[in-house]
Amino acid sequence: MTSVLKFLKILTFGLVSLITLVLISATGLATWAYLHPQDTWQVLSRRYLPADFSIAWRRGHVSFQHTSWKQWTMDVLFEDLLVLKTSPALTAPIDQLHLMAEIKFFSPSWSIRLKELTIESKKQITYQSEISTAQPVAQADYEELISRTIRYMKFLQSKLAFDHLAIHVADVV
Repeated sequence: MTSVLKFLKILTFGLVSLITLVLISATGLATWAYLHPQDTWQVLSRRYLPADFSIAWRRGHVSFQHTSWKQWTMDVLFEDLLVLKTSPALTAPIDQLHLMAEIKFFSPSWSIRLKELTIESKKQITYQSEISTAQPVAQADYEELISRTIRYMKFLQSKLAFDHLAIHVADVV
């Protein structure tokens, strides 16, 4: 019986140590990302975005407010945002992007409510699509794509909600 208690004590200490290490690492990473948003964006864009896709901004501000132990409010404001993609060609100079979101954890699961998303552009946005030279896709592939898209949209519907969406664009060519 003593060896079982000793084992449980060691196991409990190991789990508490592991959880503490994970929380310290996550807090450090979140702090670094908050203090260095431009560097964080460069790391994320190199790792997760296509090579021909870039987003740059002149000025940005991100703030978080802790409203309860399981709820945060996020306010994001970017000015002079430039979105570039080469294939298909997209050039989108955006004067201002403002996002206000409410993030909930454990109620009963995580969710994000976008309180406000406003995009303003007084400049011309250009888009040039490509003419596809690929072989036609089989009907079964389209059905699978539609099925996956519907499942993903149902998942997003349960986790993501919009309150206000405003897009003001001068011209799209």
